[in-house]
Amino acid sequence: MTILRNKKFTIPIIILIVLIAIRISLPFVVTKFVNKTLSQLEGFTGSISDVDLFLLAGSYTICDLTLEKRVGNINEPYLKIPRSVLSVQWKALFDGAIVGEVELTRPELNFIFGATEETSQTGAEEDWVKLVEDLMPIRINRFAGTDAIFNFKYTASEPNYAADFKEFEFDIGNIRNVVDTSDPLPSTIVASGKSPTYSGDMKLEARAFFLKEIPDINYNFSFENIQLTSLNPLAQYFAGMDFEEGTLDMYSELSLVDSEIKGYFKPLLHDAKIFKWKEEDRKLGQGIKEFFAEGVQELFENQKLEQTGTKIPLEGNIEGAETNIWVTIATAFKNAYVSALNGQIDNTISYKEGLAKANASDNDSADESENDDSKKEKKGFFKRLFSSDDKDKDSTDNEKNSKNDNKQ
Repeated sequence: MTILRNKKFTIPIIILIVLIAIRISLPFVVTKFVNKTLSQLEGFTGSISDVDLFLLAGSYTICDLTLEKRVGNINEPYLKIPRSVLSVQWKALFDGAIVGEVELTRPELNFIFGATEETSQTGAEEDWVKLVEDLMPIRINRFAGTDAIFNFKYTASEPNYAADFKEFEFDIGNIRNVVDTSDPLPSTIVASGKSPTYSGDMKLEARAFFLKEIPDINYNFSFENIQLTSLNPLAQYFAGMDFEEGTLDMYSELSLVDSEIKGYFKPLLHDAKIFKWKEEDRKLGQGIKEFFAEGVQELFENQKLEQTGTKIPLEGNIEGAETNIWVTIATAFKNAYVSALNGQIDNTISYKEGLAKANASDNDSADESENDDSKKEKKGFFKRLFSSDDKDKDSTDNEKNSKNDNKQ
């Protein structure tokens, strides 16, 4: 009886001890695995400091991820993320999908466009899709970041230029089309941030369908309160003059359907001043340019609002979209002398119109489409990142069914 009692309690205790040992050692094993994965990158070297596991929550946290370029004399790391949470998206389980989400805290990304490969840091040479797949074995349905920093440097030629964004927030949801698969643009994109370089505020709202070679997208974009003096390095180089004061607001809408673009950019200058009678160290040629530029600016300025602006249409294929210069000039005159342009999104670009146009184009080339369907489908970046073969097929079918519904 004593032996039986001992076995009765001994086996569960041994199992419990083994489980505890596995749980204690697991973070070290995962940390070693992640560091090994990062060390196998071709163009970059990376490391993390620790991994925190939350088994019941179905998530793990990567601490202090850093990626640096292997060759070259670049001082800034390509990527720094103090905290990355990779987890199962529990809400999606109620919709019958096993997908994941990634949340980054204070990520910092440094892009450098140099004249040579050694002085550039763009990440284009690396297969980041494979890295994400290695670290997150299930498909990603949400990707978000808080308090992000993005730095851009251009040093390939004159003028050298730098820009940065801070307090950047972004959230890309329903990437895998888990919710409402009938929606032609099921994914949501929201982003906002501040730019110390331009002293401006940026906002982006968009909907998209990512599971295509070239994703469909419809966005509203605004970049307000840009200080014109922050653009002086570019204005000096390209125009040989600079701004003395004023602000710039930029608004844009764009629809991208089956590689066809339709949209606009609307720049509005407020209280802009280019020429000042007394300016130190100004050359005569620059003074003459600024004098005439000030005159042209006054010609197109709405005197009541002290606003100069226009609306630049954009339409065509993604490989060669074009603008209409006469419409742009006419809109500038209208802003000055008829009615001022509104400092907001116009809500005149519709994804449905682009979809109807794409459907009409599909009808005109039905035979060609059938031949294309017989070819093997190539996977794009987002397909490789967010889908599996079976799900990709389902998503393609959903896309075709959505188009057929619109045709009917």
